[in-house]
Order: sequence, then structure tokens, then C-alpha cells
Amino acid sequence: MALTFFRSSAEILQDIEQTINMAILSTLTESKANKLLEKISDELLPVLYDHHSALKVLYSSDVISGHWLHSLQKTYIKWISDNLTNCQFNILNPSQSVTVELSTKFLLAIFETWLTQPFPEDPIIFRSTFGQLTNMSIVDCFNYVDSNN
Repeated sequence: MALTFFRSSAEILQDIEQTINMAILSTLTESKANKLLEKISDELLPVLYDHHSALKVLYSSDVISGHWLHSLQKTYIKWISDNLTNCQFNILNPSQSVTVELSTKFLLAIFETWLTQPFPEDPIIFRSTFGQLTNMSIVDCFNYVDSNN
């Protein structure tokens, strides 16, 4: 095995990002699942978990996270858009492109929140939480309590 030498910490981070992105895209491309959320919950969550230590660093660093999130959004907005060809959109407004962008950012927020926990749940356990989160509206996350009673 040949040693790789890096000229800067930025090159190290770029290599880490590329390695993780290749693993993710390879998994998603090779997936046999027909439904987008099935691909993610059954096949992508374990890959993300395998890289959770490196992903936690990428998500947690102020300098890195902006670049990392922008890179993820750009890559996965395209991937999700390409994989929603058989879908009927339930929202008339905003446009399809805005819906895809919002959906992508929502999924990335779930991944980031899960993977930056001190001890992220095993993907087999987290799969259930992921399913619940992707099947609910934000207003389902909490209830308003009347403080006057």
C-alpha cells in the first residue's frame, strides 16, 4: 500500500470528503430498492454510520461544516431529483425544484443530528426513528399547551 502525503489539512479533509461521498454514491447507485426512502433507510444509514466519526468532525467544525454542507446539498439535490422520476408531488406550491431542495435539506438535517450525537444509535435502531421523522410534518413534533389553564 502506497503512502499518501498531503500538503495541507485542507487536502486531508478533501480526501475524507471524497472517500465518504464515493461510499455514499456507490451505495445509492447500486441499491436495488425502488423507493427513495427505502434506499436511504435500508442501505445508506449503515454506510453513514460506518463513517460517523469522520462525519461528526465534518459536521462539527465551523470552518469545515459550511463547505461540507454546501457540497452535500449540491450532490444530493441532484441525486434526489434524479430519483424522484416516478413520484407525484403532493405540494402544488412551491415548485418541484424547491420541494426537492427542501426535502434534501430535511434529510441532511436528520443525518447531521443523528451522527453528531455523543453516541449515535446503531442504524438498525435508528431506522425506526428515521421512518417516523420522514413521515411526519414539523407540527407533529410538538403540541401547544395552553398556559392559561
